Amino acid sequence: MTTPAPLTDIQFVSKFNASFSECYEKAKNLYIDAPIQTLVELRGLLVLLCDEIIDEYKIQITGKSLFDKQKDIQSSKSFRSSIIDNIDLVRDAGNKGAHREQYDITYEEYQKLALATLNCFCALVEDYWSCKTSNVPAYTFIKETDSLVKEWCYQALFNNDKNAKFEVAMALFNKYQEQFKDKGKYFFEQSSLMKSIDLIEEAARDLHPEALFEYSHIILNQIHRDKDIEKAKGYLYTSACRGFIKSKVAFGQLIHDSDEPHEDDIEEAVRFLDEAASDGESQAQFLLSQIYSSSKFGLKNDKLSSQWYEKSLKSENVNAIFIQARSVLNNPHLTDKDVEQSLKRLELAIEKGSRDAYKLYLKIFSESSHPVETIRLIYKDYLERYPDDYQIHLERAEYLFSNGSDKNDINIMKEGISRLIQLFRYDATPIKIKRKLNTLSPKWLARYDEAITLLGLAYKEHTKFLLNFNPEGKVFESQVFLDKLASVGERPKLAHKLFYKSIANKSPKEATRKLGRNTLCTCGSGKKFKKCCA
Repeated sequence: MTTPAPLTDIQFVSKFNASFSECYEKAKNLYIDAPIQTLVELRGLLVLLCDEIIDEYKIQITGKSLFDKQKDIQSSKSFRSSIIDNIDLVRDAGNKGAHREQYDITYEEYQKLALATLNCFCALVEDYWSCKTSNVPAYTFIKETDSLVKEWCYQALFNNDKNAKFEVAMALFNKYQEQFKDKGKYFFEQSSLMKSIDLIEEAARDLHPEALFEYSHIILNQIHRDKDIEKAKGYLYTSACRGFIKSKVAFGQLIHDSDEPHEDDIEEAVRFLDEAASDGESQAQFLLSQIYSSSKFGLKNDKLSSQWYEKSLKSENVNAIFIQARSVLNNPHLTDKDVEQSLKRLELAIEKGSRDAYKLYLKIFSESSHPVETIRLIYKDYLERYPDDYQIHLERAEYLFSNGSDKNDINIMKEGISRLIQLFRYDATPIKIKRKLNTLSPKWLARYDEAITLLGLAYKEHTKFLLNFNPEGKVFESQVFLDKLASVGERPKLAHKLFYKSIANKSPKEATRKLGRNTLCTCGSGKKFKKCCA
């Protein structure tokens, strides 16, 4: 008897539940061109699968969110751990697709995540199916796929299909993002982004709910469009009225963040948030807790605020987790156990994409006695996630210089000054930060030069480093620095007038005045310079 050939993964999912077939095939065919959409589709399939499991096994439910359903399935203790683990993996990946703004994930990483999650979903189906019967068919996961982009393009161009327009727009946006994989690339082609925005705008005019949501984000963030809060609010309202949950939450967030929200807007925001929160959206639950806790909206109700806050915590809302951890850490009677638990909560919030949680976590560690190697890595990871946080760039430089100065470690001091130079010369650094750097630079440089000279290390490399600074100890802008070097090349005698002069090259009288007789000696003895190495 001939053994039947194994099914493909698409056939396998279809055989398990025919109603899953179309959605899974779409998710599979999108993972290369639109991996984020793949994750969103799989999350939707997971909701259907969890509903089927709950109905099949008569599981008592405590909430409507996917997170609640997962916990209820786990609490029933009817399934092996591999099923629970795979539900968690698919849910987590789906969240990274649905809330991509909270995660620092590249397009290539999304492709890998989408492929892994497709595999994981099939494994979940197989595992659950085997709980019901021993006659589960074999299947082979096929990595190759048929792209839907050509079909979408045809539908968008010739049939004016709003769904196709939106799908093509998102594929073009993914193509634009793909450029950023090349770390050595400094020019990024904008045409795919521009066309993507045009198509999203067209689909939004055709009242496509998700396009309305995306276009509101575009005009709020001035992405090749003028900022218009009222227009964005209108798009979100229209999308929310068509049942798009993310728009309900976003409308509520926009009204919550307004300085003087209109009474009618507050009423609509609460209605939308209540609908989304009842469906298990944790951010809607959190926003309701904030609205009812503030007198700004005229709805202050401590009981409702507490109820919604507890629900958002139970749903592991990132903002609720952060506020809880911060509240505990601000307690004057803090115990070691409190600190340990709060740091774990902050780490969970960080993993979920909370910048505020990471900043607090960074502050705690930078003020601790942890070794500089540990703190350096935390700064590095934070700034890789949020490279536009120039204040933290400044704080890193300050931390390194202060740490090196306290320990008389010239290498760490130099690292801090080097960070200062880089930050000052970066075009995007705000003027306010540059002014602060100009204030710090002369002080740091004098302290570093003093330490180098006392240790007898004023060698050629040190002199070369000082060329970055003018005679007052302020950093040269990049072009000014190059111009000064060119001038010295032509007239070497100008060097002492154009660049910072080391103590080692000053007169004895100048050097002694600069060093200070009461300066702590950098040899590490702990004695004053005048009683040690003077």
